[in-house]
Amino acid sequence: QFVPVNNSWGPNNRSVAFRIPTGSKQARRIEHRVAGAESNPYLVLSVILAGIHYGLKNSLNPLSQSRTDNACVSRDPEMPNNIEQALQLLESSKILKDYLTDEYIKIFVDLKRKEQESFNSEISDLEY
Repeated sequence: QFVPVNNSWGPNNRSVAFRIPTGSKQARRIEHRVAGAESNPYLVLSVILAGIHYGLKNSLNPLSQSRTDNACVSRDPEMPNNIEQALQLLESSKILKDYLTDEYIKIFVDLKRKEQESFNSEISDLEY
């Protein structure tokens, strides 16, 4: 219920990728709500900064903020909901290839697919 499910932003909306909580100016911040604790923080920050740089360099305006707090009725672009969808989006990203290089993305995607294949090949004790 409080996880980002769409690629949007909004104030006090916990279903968006970027949340801007309302409050005093001293407490104002942007929350990036997509990356989890298992993520490489250096890679996450690199990709966020690449996106910011690309947007500023190309004078892009942000999309309109999410119009609903209910993720179930949202019309905002959805986030990938499995590792394969996320890897396919990364592979097809022309923007990130300019920042991370095509070679890095190829190696990273190959590694993550092999990790997923290894995970899928075993049944853990929790699944019995």
